[in-house]
Amino acid sequence: FVFQDCVSTKLDDKVTFPLCGLNLSPSSSLYDLYACVCHVGGVSAGHYTAYTQHPRTGEWHYYNDDFVTKQLPQEDDYSNAYILFYKKRGTDIKNEDFNAKLISLNSENLS
Repeated sequence: FVFQDCVSTKLDDKVTFPLCGLNLSPSSSLYDLYACVCHVGGVSAGHYTAYTQHPRTGEWHYYNDDFVTKQLPQEDDYSNAYILFYKKRGTDIKNEDFNAKLISLNSENLS
């Protein structure tokens, strides 16, 4: 989204982003995508979907309202990418309660 001359406009530019190995040189660290929020529509109305990577299995899931499917982020959605979540390679989420809840939610939605 961009705000210019008192008007908000949604940008629909295709953003190319790597799933693995984002390099933000000059840092030697690499970053891996673990979630992506997408937005389809305009400023005043639209629809959000999301992709997340399971923290233990590494499988990707696509969330669209009450539907969850196993699916990698699709190139068609790259122009709809709204927020990208990366984590530094070699780091793990340490909160076991969060991981357990996430696994539980994924299991409920996939059954």
